Amino acid sequence: LRKLESAGIIESRSLGMKGTYVKILNPLFMERIGFPED
Repeated sequence: LRKLESAGIIESRSLGMKGTYVKILNPLFMERIGFPED
């Protein structure tokens, strides 16, 4: 996740025990890793 953050592809925020909140900033990247973007 750190590499993706520094590349500006995602934004992530630690939620402690709940895990990590990840916001995808680059829809093309989502397609590359196999998530369809609506």
